Amino acid sequence: MRALNYPFCEVCTETYVRSLYELVRPIESKQPSATSLTLSDTQTVRLTVVPMKPTSHELLVRWFIDGIIQANSTSPTVELSALQLGTGMHSIVARVSDATAFVKTDLVRALQDSTVWSISVAPPSGIPSGGTSHELLSYNLEQNYPNPFNPRTTIAYRLPSRATAELTIHDVLGRELVVLIHEEQEAGIHTVDWDAHEFPSGLYVYLLLVYPVATHSPGSLVAAKRMVLVK
Repeated sequence: MRALNYPFCEVCTETYVRSLYELVRPIESKQPSATSLTLSDTQTVRLTVVPMKPTSHELLVRWFIDGIIQANSTSPTVELSALQLGTGMHSIVARVSDATAFVKTDLVRALQDSTVWSISVAPPSGIPSGGTSHELLSYNLEQNYPNPFNPRTTIAYRLPSRATAELTIHDVLGRELVVLIHEEQEAGIHTVDWDAHEFPSGLYVYLLLVYPVATHSPGSLVAAKRMVLVK
């Protein structure tokens, strides 16, 4: 064993750690236990995994939303809202692994475990699937381009009449990061550029709210869309 250039005790420890994972999976339980969930447009959901607890260290938890790893999200619990996810089907994965220094390689991923939730987000109340209400039909928020992007992207939207437009950027936890625009604008197509060089790679959500000038009505959410920053 000395030919492996590792002290004997370390090799034995790694072998012992691997043997443990052949008998016990890294994830002991999860909440909710159901793997398929449905959210209305105003609901939130809290997802939790309970990793096994070795005596000398903690296991690493990583979260993925629709295949995109979430930066700085290593807590065993994550809370997501329908607004953050957007209408449609989404895959949420919690991956637990052992990052101890004793584990040199894990080619067969024996020391990893993952669990998956499928979340269906219903369209906003009063708007049937595949369509929009007559009131919102005249407003439009386009998908940003390019997407994925690094580090600049352009967002376009359309206003049918003069209104105050507010375009904001949020992280996947719903926290507002940037206010790109908040001003009264004429009817027509408008574009805004976002330079995200100060932000880490990951999934972001952008929201458009409008405040019609003529009616002085409260602001209405036109749409929320997702975009991916890849550095």
